[in-house]
Amino acid sequence: FRPFHHIDPGPGIDGHDGGVRCIASAGKRLDELAGGVQARAQGHNACRRPAMGAGLDARAYRFTRLLAGVKVFEVDHPATQEAKLARLKKVFGCVPETVVFVPVDFNTQTLEKRLKESGYNPELKTLFIMQGVTQYLTPQGMDDTLRFITNNAAPGSTLVFDYMYTSLLDGSVKHGEVSNMRRNRWLSGEELSYGIPEGQITGFLAQRGFCEVYNADCQELQKTYFTGPNAGRKVADGYAIASAVVKPSEK
Repeated sequence: FRPFHHIDPGPGIDGHDGGVRCIASAGKRLDELAGGVQARAQGHNACRRPAMGAGLDARAYRFTRLLAGVKVFEVDHPATQEAKLARLKKVFGCVPETVVFVPVDFNTQTLEKRLKESGYNPELKTLFIMQGVTQYLTPQGMDDTLRFITNNAAPGSTLVFDYMYTSLLDGSVKHGEVSNMRRNRWLSGEELSYGIPEGQITGFLAQRGFCEVYNADCQELQKTYFTGPNAGRKVADGYAIASAVVKPSEK
């Protein structure tokens, strides 16, 4: 996975170019983090990949070489998965056998129950991806999800996710795209509700059973992906991407 040194996602929606660039660069960084973890796991038939809040994520279909022999669990709301399944069948004619669809509401159903019912094996090393999910969870939903991962994944399993700062959600930092998402929440029925304070991600994850925390904020995304002729293009602040590894058991 070679990083993009020049990303130009084009004009933003309603002029909010910084938010669009943040989404584009965040998606690329998530690809690189996930791809790097999967590449290191090649040769070990013990890495599975749940994508939580998968939406229209196409990594399971884009990374076929890296995912050879790996079972992918796509976890999302039943209505979202129904729409995605229809699109997949239209494109591929059928659903790839290596992908397992797991319908779940993170705030009302337990991830442990739904994944295990779908064939998830907690003894295997696993890569978890959460993109565009955490900001819609309740605090209890977030803690329950992280607790499931640390209690039901082999040591060395990895979590990769994006998140918002609390300052973006409480109005301390003003962003037009956040106002738009809140104004149009009736379209999805989802409310922006959860954030993590800026600069506290390492302690936050350490308290919940993770180590080797890596965090990429808007400055790092800008420095990595917007260089050369795009160096002056701003990436919106208030968002970040983190990865962390499940700590070994202390038993």
